[in-house]
Amino acid sequence: MNVLNKPIDVITWTKENGSMIPFKFRITENDETYSCKLKVQSTEEMKQCGKIFYRYVCETEINYRIKMCEIRYNKNAMSWTLFKI
Repeated sequence: MNVLNKPIDVITWTKENGSMIPFKFRITENDETYSCKLKVQSTEEMKQCGKIFYRYVCETEINYRIKMCEIRYNKNAMSWTLFKI
């Protein structure tokens, strides 16, 4: 997987206990916007440099091919990034 670390917009479902399940993400690159559905394979809470991240390893379809990707939610900044694809 290639490291991208690009900001993305994410649509999530929220459970009663407050945990989030990412459903779809949107990324803008070279004045084009791409939207992809996600299927979560695993979730992990991480601490890095004093910040709390939620790491989601997901399956997505890009250009008619199934690919694995890693998206991260930064709890302190309340932002999403497409970390690896």
